[in-house]
Amino acid sequence: MAGMLYLPRLFVYHCEAEPGSKQSETFKVMERRLLTVIINPAMVASWVLDQRLLRSKPAASLVWRDQETAPLQKCLGSLSRSKE
Repeated sequence: MAGMLYLPRLFVYHCEAEPGSKQSETFKVMERRLLTVIINPAMVASWVLDQRLLRSKPAASLVWRDQETAPLQKCLGSLSRSKE
């Protein structure tokens, strides 16, 4: 998560640096390393672990989904009834 918050800051600093300067090249390296070493592996790990969790307890994921969408379903149901 921290990498996703830090990457835009690096982009801003990179834009403020003179094109082709040593500072600009440093920011390019920092951005590339942040993406390849921190953000991308974290994204893959979170996706893989999420899939494992969903496959290990499929009923639990359905209960969570139903609990989270119940207020929305209730709101939409009351809106559709009020139009009739």
